[in-house]
Amino acid sequence: MLKNIGPAILIFCLTALSAGAAFAADGASNEDLLRARELSKSVNAFAFDLYKEIAKEEKGSIFFSPLSISMALALAYEGATGETREEMKKVLHYNDNIGTRFKAYIEMVNKVPKESGKLYVANGIWADWSVTLLSNYVIKIKRDYGSEVKKLDFRKRAHVASVINKWIEDKTRGKIKGIVDERSEMSWAMSIINAVYFQAFWMEPFPEINTRKKTFYCTPTMTEQVDMMYSQKTISYSETDDFQAISLPYKNWRYSMVVVLPREHQKLGKLENNISDIEFRKILASFKEYRVNVYLPKFRTEKAYPLKKQLMKLGLKQAFKRGANFNYIGTASNGGLYIDEVLHKSVIETTETHTKATAVTEVRLGVVLSPGKTTDIKEFRADHPFLYLIIDNVARTILFIGRYVDN
Repeated sequence: MLKNIGPAILIFCLTALSAGAAFAADGASNEDLLRARELSKSVNAFAFDLYKEIAKEEKGSIFFSPLSISMALALAYEGATGETREEMKKVLHYNDNIGTRFKAYIEMVNKVPKESGKLYVANGIWADWSVTLLSNYVIKIKRDYGSEVKKLDFRKRAHVASVINKWIEDKTRGKIKGIVDERSEMSWAMSIINAVYFQAFWMEPFPEINTRKKTFYCTPTMTEQVDMMYSQKTISYSETDDFQAISLPYKNWRYSMVVVLPREHQKLGKLENNISDIEFRKILASFKEYRVNVYLPKFRTEKAYPLKKQLMKLGLKQAFKRGANFNYIGTASNGGLYIDEVLHKSVIETTETHTKATAVTEVRLGVVLSPGKTTDIKEFRADHPFLYLIIDNVARTILFIGRYVDN
């Protein structure tokens, strides 16, 4: 027997990353560059807010894409009004023209030469036949977000799961599979999905011959053996009494991985509590060029988060209620749309040559981010938990943020 579909929205955020010149906007206009940098303020502020909430409960490694989550929720925000819209605007640090900023950023990254590292962004909306989407909403999300919009019979669970899972697998280059379970109740009426795939090669690889098994201190009393990469590099470096930080560039300098290592294991919590967009920008501004002996573990992290709880703690409450106002999206035959859950899945793999990362965010609706040079040689030995961020150096946007604790 086919089950009736409720008026809920399910949001999926999916990201995959694989990593291994002078800055340029790669053909973007000055106006688009300014818009993209305005977007970075929203994404970066949200990145640290959400990171802190996840870190309160997650004791192991962390990895997610604030860009993916923010963009997926923006597709719902474009159809929100009243208190629902104001809450989303505040929590996600949006402004009234968030759509034009995402549009500018998507167009800008699409112009980046592949040899600089490739960032693929894709958006898709699947709605049940019981949902009538407003033409103005469809036009806007297609124009500003390049989103696909399709209708499916959500009562046919196997078909819906197959269609959406194939789209996700294609967009994440096979890194994320099977996020929609055909055995689930699938009582939502609409899925909003954002997928981000990133792959880039290090400007200067770590020689594989230098990789050795080394001790990594997960905690002061718990250790594991890891494949520790090593290379002496001329890179951006900064230090304080509390931490060291480096920036490892990918080819052509468009993207880089910033690694922040607390001086002592016990100071990781303090670093996490104090980090913010403003503090992170201070770290970037303090970088100077040094020769650095870099020790960094090879690692692969795969994480999946239902984010409803964390988003509600940040103040996003109305959107999850049956009284939410998403009237500018459209109407369902049996009630008003509301967000049922926001699901995020992400994968990162870092090796001697490259980094790959993938993330997918799904929003399910139900009805109802030039140094000075020095000659000192520094040592950066990441043999205990550290923070890392993959950033767009042109737009200054945080694409991915994580904490490495163990494999």
